[in-house]
Amino acid sequence: MENGHNAAAAAPNINAAFLEDFAKDRTIRHWFERFWSDESLEDEDRGGPPSLQLKDTVGGDPRQTVREPAQHFGVDDSTVAT
Repeated sequence: MENGHNAAAAAPNINAAFLEDFAKDRTIRHWFERFWSDESLEDEDRGGPPSLQLKDTVGGDPRQTVREPAQHFGVDDSTVAT
């Protein structure tokens, strides 16, 4: 990792700042890998419809089923239901 930062060194600091055993080593390693693998500050295309567009469509007709907007946007029903 850059600047000598690594998950092993961060774990005790995170747990001291919050609670003992607040975060497990495995969880900290996962997030270190995720953040250090891509240093871009730009939003990336996630491949689905923008959240606001989906919310506007769903909120426009309260009688709509979950399936209708999901089919319209080509996403899973669970994406609309959450």
